[in-house]
Amino acid sequence: MIDRRRWGITIGQMLQARIAAGDVAPRVRPMPAPGPHASDEEIARAEHRLGFELDPQHAALLREIDGWGDVFGNGDLLTTADLGAGPRWSAAQQLLDVMYEDGPFESFPPRDAVYPFHVSDLDVFVIWRGGPATDQGCPVYWLHGEVVDTWSNVFGYCLATIARNQISIDEVRDPAAERTARRPAARIQDGRVVRGTWDGRPE
Repeated sequence: MIDRRRWGITIGQMLQARIAAGDVAPRVRPMPAPGPHASDEEIARAEHRLGFELDPQHAALLREIDGWGDVFGNGDLLTTADLGAGPRWSAAQQLLDVMYEDGPFESFPPRDAVYPFHVSDLDVFVIWRGGPATDQGCPVYWLHGEVVDTWSNVFGYCLATIARNQISIDEVRDPAAERTARRPAARIQDGRVVRGTWDGRPE
């Protein structure tokens, strides 16, 4: 399990990267503040609404920051109050409904085995509860009609926010550079994620 000290250091690095991105492009990337620490009671209420326990790493993240707008430069990390209720939760459910109806989701976890914890207008980030655990955290998927990226757990997702904000900074500083904010598309094959190049061919 990731200890509290490592969570604190990583959240601090996320905050520094997000502030730097906002400083480079303040009008495009204004700096929203992360939410305060979630209490055990707030986490318990969220779990009651959902009808299941949160992924342990997700709960640990919420105990550090209870939600964060535009954390990834692409949507919002949901608060405990958002989980299982409210407009952002409904938006995430609608995106998942469409993706599971239309997307190539063979060998992907069933609909009721994933839950959203980060949502934008077109993308949703989900945790596969009950999936193979790493440091007591289950896999995370970034979905946009297909799998855009995946991480072994929520802690890996947090590390990715740091890298993504750095990409945003580099792109603003060098507008002529090739845009690389999104990772190559990926698909599920034989129960594992297979990445592709930008033209869709497997690496």
